[in-house]
This record gives sequence, structure tokens and C-alpha cells, in this order.
Amino acid sequence: MINGSITWWEIRVPDVEKAQAFYTAVFGATAQPWDRYVMLLDAEGKPFGALEQTQDMVPTDAYIRSYFLAEDLEAALETITAAGGSVERGRELISEEFGWWALARDPFGNWLGLCTSNAAAGPSSAESGSRG
Repeated sequence: MINGSITWWEIRVPDVEKAQAFYTAVFGATAQPWDRYVMLLDAEGKPFGALEQTQDMVPTDAYIRSYFLAEDLEAALETITAAGGSVERGRELISEEFGWWALARDPFGNWLGLCTSNAAAGPSSAESGSRG
């Protein structure tokens, strides 16, 4: 089952330094580099969103990508697939501290991010995912 609470979001920006200054001021957050992102952390050090640098211009697919809490990540991915969606990235570790994430699309191509702090219950076909 997927909880309706948004637990994470990502915003693509053409100027990550300017966006970092804006979002840290607006949310009272601190920023931390993470892979190709700048992760935003709340006052307790918990990450809640990230900024992604785009190449030189505003992305044509501008979006805020939201992530929803899933108690059982593999069951949620199987439900998405059964309902006509697709798994873009199966379970991947964020870190031991922050848990795992996966990425899917609805039947119309909209992103649906999922995250969990729960380890996989067992082997699942959804865990391998596909890229596309």
C-alpha cells in the first residue's frame, strides 16, 4: 500500500547555486551535495528534497517529482505494473540511514517516486526494474 504523504521531491533547475540560495532561505534548510543533486535537509538533518542541475537552459520537461512512502516497496511496484504503469528503476539504496527508493511511471508517463525505510521482504520481479 502506498501512503499518500509526499516524503521527497526533486526540482530541475538551470542554476543550482541560485536555486540552493532560494530554497534554503524559503525552507530554512541546509544544503548538502549528493551525486548530481543538492540535497536539502531540515533542521534535524532529515532530507526532504533535492535540486538537480540541468544543462544551460530551463528543462522542457520541467517538473517537481514527488516521492510517496510505501511500506512494502516491491508490492507497491507490482501494484503499479498491474494497474498499467511501468517500473523505471527498481529498489535502490539511498543510504543505510535513509533507506531505499524506486521510480515508476503511470500509464500516461507521469513520474511516481516511492521510498521506504523497510528492507525488501523477499525476492520480487519488480525489484530488478527496467530503465527507460
